[in-house]
Amino acid sequence: MGATLSNIGRSETPEKFIRRTISEHCVVVFAKTHCPYSQMAKDIFAMLQVPIKAIDIDLRSDADMLQDTLKHMTKARTVRRYLQDTT
Repeated sequence: MGATLSNIGRSETPEKFIRRTISEHCVVVFAKTHCPYSQMAKDIFAMLQVPIKAIDIDLRSDADMLQDTLKHMTKARTVRRYLQDTT
């Protein structure tokens, strides 16, 4: 678990980054560090001893682009959205 602090690679769109991340990990939580619901989601997986990839988007300089892309993909702007790898 942990935050990713860097920008998305210049050749990778936010949607490609999101899709690649969810294809590489069984569970990905796109979260915000100050959000109690995001923390609850992380805590539940920790309690169940399920390894996750946590992306704390508010620690990233591309947070707005990621959140806008997640909104487009999930039809909601809030984080802790559920995405499924369809590849």
